[in-house]
Amino acid sequence: MELFVEDLDVSVSFYREVLGFQVSRRAERYVSLRRGIVVLGLGPTAKITRADGRPGLLQATAQRRQGRRR
Repeated sequence: MELFVEDLDVSVSFYREVLGFQVSRRAERYVSLRRGIVVLGLGPTAKITRADGRPGLLQATAQRRQGRRR
């Protein structure tokens, strides 16, 4: 299962320290965790895009907020 998170480091710490997962692979913007037969992939919410390639909900919200500041 792949989960998208706001803070990758905080999320990895939670899954390791609280739920007992182990890191099986780590890249700059992706972490794979395993506990028994359960495998989780964690990635940043910034990776989320819509099927049509346009920014996903969180990206679009951030862009609107930036536009208001100008």
